[in-house]
Amino acid sequence: MYEDVRDRLDTKFVDGGEQDLKNIARSIQVWRWTGVTQATALTQTSVNAPSALPDKPSIAVLPFDNMSSDPDQEFFADGVVEDLITALSRFRWLYVVARNSSFSFKGNKAQISEVAKVLGVRYLVEGSVRSSPTRLRVTVQLIDATNDSHIWAENYDRQPGDLFDLQDEITGSIAGVLVPALGAAERDRSMCGSRPELGAWEAYQRGLAHYY
Repeated sequence: MYEDVRDRLDTKFVDGGEQDLKNIARSIQVWRWTGVTQATALTQTSVNAPSALPDKPSIAVLPFDNMSSDPDQEFFADGVVEDLITALSRFRWLYVVARNSSFSFKGNKAQISEVAKVLGVRYLVEGSVRSSPTRLRVTVQLIDATNDSHIWAENYDRQPGDLFDLQDEITGSIAGVLVPALGAAERDRSMCGSRPELGAWEAYQRGLAHYY
């Protein structure tokens, strides 16, 4: 039902992940219908108490902005985001929001903190794509949505070429730097608290911080 109506209705769906159901051999992707439209989802969420963050570091990659006049760059920008979500999903210590949930905010200029509340994440990745006849530039930023601070940002300049090769190269470059930056941010965060009781993840990160 979700696959059939997702592009036809202005309705908010929440990614429920893959679930094991009785008498079905394979896992089933579950989508939860909230009963509200995309336009009102942010407003309703802002007046409700924020949901608890996952135990693991949580991150969502938002659709990149196409800042060029070339509509073909829209497909390139979406492709980079999809590949980056796939690359981050390979790290089991990360909680990565699914592509369809992230892309529900395509073209939405809501506040970073509100987007993070809706998606239930601490970190957000946003970026943009610009192009000229001789150069392609992809800008990426990693943001801690709990305090709206930039953790890491980078520009990637490439010569125009095969789109798939460019996507693979840029995605690999971003993931290779973003994941260590995210790990460093988690270690710094674990050292800032003075709580007498630490969860397993915080204790692990604090140990890593002392080790390094």
